[in-house]
Amino acid sequence: MKRFMHFVGIVVLAVTVAILSASDANAGRTGGSSSWMAVVPAYRTVTYNISFDAGAPAIISVGGSNMSDLSVVVTDASGNHWSSSGLGPLQVVRFDVIQSGYFRVEIRNTGTIDNLFVIRTN
Repeated sequence: MKRFMHFVGIVVLAVTVAILSASDANAGRTGGSSSWMAVVPAYRTVTYNISFDAGAPAIISVGGSNMSDLSVVVTDASGNHWSSSGLGPLQVVRFDVIQSGYFRVEIRNTGTIDNLFVIRTN
């Protein structure tokens, strides 16, 4: 059963990557769009500092691999916060970048199991 659930998680992750890569996001992150995979342990938070350019919308998509819920909070240098919307392990944050710089991105796992996720920025 454990092996089957692992397989299901990989399939869900592959579908998530396909959906996220079909996004029409075309500007925002300094240096262009990017995506990578990581794990957030149960009841923990992982943090990234991502640079975005002013004058362009920013979109951060996170797709988890299992039924453990995720939430995403983005904070700029002035202390402004944006929270994600979505269902369970699939979350999106959209915001307008007023001032170029680094934004703190916190991905929180509120569930009891570790969550392998894909993060994508425009």
